[in-house]
Parts: sequence; C-alpha cells; structure tokens
Amino acid sequence: MSGGNLLKTHVQLIREDLKTGETVILADHDALRHGFTLVYPEEGTGVRHVIDMREDALIIQRQGEFPSRVELYSSGTGTCTVSSPYGEIRLQALLKKRSVEEDRWLVEYEVRDSSTVVQEVRFTWQFTT
Repeated sequence: MSGGNLLKTHVQLIREDLKTGETVILADHDALRHGFTLVYPEEGTGVRHVIDMREDALIIQRQGEFPSRVELYSSGTGTCTVSSPYGEIRLQALLKKRSVEEDRWLVEYEVRDSSTVVQEVRFTWQFTT
C-alpha cells in the first residue's frame, strides 16, 4: 500500500461456517485501508492479513509463519494455498457471493478437494471509523 489516502479504520471480521452454522469473531481492532485493500495484524501473533478486493478478483493473504493465500475470481475457479514446513497444500476455491459497500465487505466461497466440498464459509469485514 503505497501513496494515496490511507484510512485508519476499525474492522470487525466475522467468519460464518455455512456447513455447521458456527459464527466466530476473528478480529476486532484497528486496520489500515487504502481504496479496496485492507491490512491488519492478527492480535498476539505478529501475523499480518492483507485483503485485496479487486474488480474481478479477491485475494486474502495471511503473512506469517504458516502463510496462506486464497484467490477468488468472479468467473472461474480460484485457489486456496497453505504453506508449512511439511509442504504446500493447494485446493480449489470457488466464489459464491461478493458484496462491497463502504462500511462492509462480504464474501462467500467454498473450498474443494477434487469434487468434495471441504469448507463453505462467509467472511464479513465490518468497518467503523
């Protein structure tokens, strides 16, 4: 995130497991927002999260000891990649729903291993200034 207008905001990230109905607040703290890019730390871990909401894609990155990257596309299949000392896991990811508003971003997607749905999830980033 270089140049331009950086906006300090408060973000609450809510994760909903669409298979089990379980809802968890994953983050509830300050973040930096630059247009359609959001950066925030994971409390107590030093891990950095970067969300890049592009016109035709969404990239969700977790930058830390065990990095992960989810690439979702408006059309077509994306990927979910998790790296560890034991190797890299790469699965298919399919965007089901996406909503971008000034005070809220929402995304629903599923992760697949071949034809089996491993995970169906909804993330909501709620912003307040």
